[in-house]
Order: sequence, then structure tokens, then C-alpha cells
Amino acid sequence: MTKNISLLEFLKKIPKVDIHYHIMGGVSPQTLYDLTKKYDCGLSFQEVEEYFSRDIKTSKGAVYALGLIYSLMREPTDLKRIAFEISENSFINGVRYQELTWNPDEVPLPYDKSTEALIAGFSEAEKKYNIITRLIPGINREKSPELAAAMVTTVVANPYPEVIGIGLDYKEHDAPPENFWKAYRIAKEAGLKLTAHCCEWEMPSRNIETALDLLKCDRIDHGYMVLDDEKLLQHCIDKQVIFTVVPSNSHYWKKYGGATEKWRTSHPLIAMARAGLKIVPATDDPELHLTDATNCYRTMVEDFGFTIDDIRQFILNGIQACWVSDKTKVQWRSEWMQEFDNLRSMLESEY
Repeated sequence: MTKNISLLEFLKKIPKVDIHYHIMGGVSPQTLYDLTKKYDCGLSFQEVEEYFSRDIKTSKGAVYALGLIYSLMREPTDLKRIAFEISENSFINGVRYQELTWNPDEVPLPYDKSTEALIAGFSEAEKKYNIITRLIPGINREKSPELAAAMVTTVVANPYPEVIGIGLDYKEHDAPPENFWKAYRIAKEAGLKLTAHCCEWEMPSRNIETALDLLKCDRIDHGYMVLDDEKLLQHCIDKQVIFTVVPSNSHYWKKYGGATEKWRTSHPLIAMARAGLKIVPATDDPELHLTDATNCYRTMVEDFGFTIDDIRQFILNGIQACWVSDKTKVQWRSEWMQEFDNLRSMLESEY
């Protein structure tokens, strides 16, 4: 067989999941600009592009940009548009299945209207590209636990097959996971799956323990400080707790000065994988981080030194972490790994 596929082509084609992805972080600059024009916000395209800056000296960060993006989701057609565009881009980058988060309380539309608009966009893309999307309403932890419980109650009272779990995001500094025990209990009792952002900004490792033991999370988003607690680390290894990790994480990007040698050797996801944790690379806010699923995996190989065998395992971890049936997981493991191995045999050189 002719070996004629470059590493980048290989990483683009291999079947993969993306299960830590914030919908509003996937809105492109052009779409955001179109929406600012639609609603007469008075921003030039250059001003819009500044929201997507990765310059560590000038970027205000993804959380800042999300405020503008959410404010522009004023009509169902806006949400349907971004849903379709996100799926289209994910499909181009080899994503077959995605679990995407958004914060319903930040959208200036009722929960049912915004959810149905998103589902319409993702369903249209599924028919065209055969990419499956499921939704995870996220709790904005910067708001009160009472609002979180109310939001989850609304989710439970308005069930959709495509809405399969809840998450917890935004800045963790003054909002530890235990604040949201009631919202998580409501979700758990309703049969929803559970995840939470923990230690994205080097918060104490006890937040991971709380998310697992008190909130009963099925997986952890970020979780980098698990490395600080040997007992917790071993527990997560033994229990096969899966962590969705982000190569383009804004905190470490800024901490280590961008794409520097320090960043390439010190990002904690490297040590997490080497310690034996099950990790799944994810894009998080791809447009705001100037990345996509292909680049996410390229970073794992070219910047962080992981091998093709590692990439194969990460994809298997992703299948295991998905909130789909065991039957579906068995099917994907068989079909996707055969496709992976066939593509690997065509690589120009081994890594």
C-alpha cells in the first residue's frame, strides 16, 4: 500500500469525538460579525476579530468574548445557524460524535426555544454529514446555586432526547463545586449524566474529589490539579475516571507565554497521561482558541510528543467517555479502529 498521507491529513481523517466543546466558543469571526451587523452593534470586523486574539498581552480571554456572543443569540435562526456551522466544521475535521455545552441562562430566549433551535441546526447537519450531536446545558457557576437549581429544574421539566446531561463551567475561583450539590441532585434523580469543570485555573485538587464524591460526576472537564494529590490520582486511575483535557487551555497558554518550550513540556495533561489517567483531548472553545479538532490532535503529537499509539488510545478513551449506549460503543470501537489502522498504514512516516 502506498504511504502517501501526511501526519496532518491522518489526524484530520481519523474518526474522533469532541465532548468538551462550548457552543458559543465555536462561533466564527465572520458569523459573529454578521450578527453584530444584524443587531446594529456598531463593531467593525477588526473589532470583532479582537475577541479571537490569542495574544497573551492583549487577549481578554474566552469568558469575556462569550458575553458578547451570547447577547447576540436573539432569534432561533441565530442559534440554528451556529449549530449547523459548528457541525460542518467538526465534520471536516473528522469528528463523528460531539457533546456540546451551552449556558441556557445566558441566551436571551426561553429554554425551550433556544434548545429547539439548536437541535434543528444540529439535526440538519446530521442529515447532511452524518455527524451526531448531543447537548449538555451548563451551569454558570458565577451565578447563584439557586439559579443553577432553577435552570436544571427547567431542563428536567422540558426533556429532549438530544439533551443528555449537565455541566458546570465559568470561573471557579469563588464557586467551588459543592455550591451546586442541589442542582446536581436534581439532574441525577432525573437520569441525566453529569460532568463539571474542575481545576481549569489551578484551583485546589479537592474540587475534583468533591465533583466525584458529592456531585457524582461521570467524568471531569480539565482536572489538571489531580496531579497534586497522590491518593486522588491513584483513585482516578483505579476507577478509570476520564478527564477531558484541552491542549489550547487559556490559563496554561498565558502562564507559559504562548507556544513556548515551557508550554510544550509543562502542560499538565502530559503528566496526566503519563501517570496512567484516561484523558480525551478536546477543543473547548475552538474559534476563540484558534484551533479545531485536527489541530488539537496535531498539538498532542508535534508539540507534546505523544505517539500514534497514544492517539489511538485517546480515541478509544473518547468512545468510552461518550454518553451513548454500550452497544454503540462496541460498534464504534470496531469500525473506528479498523478505519484508524487503515489510515495509519498509509502514513508517510511513523511517529
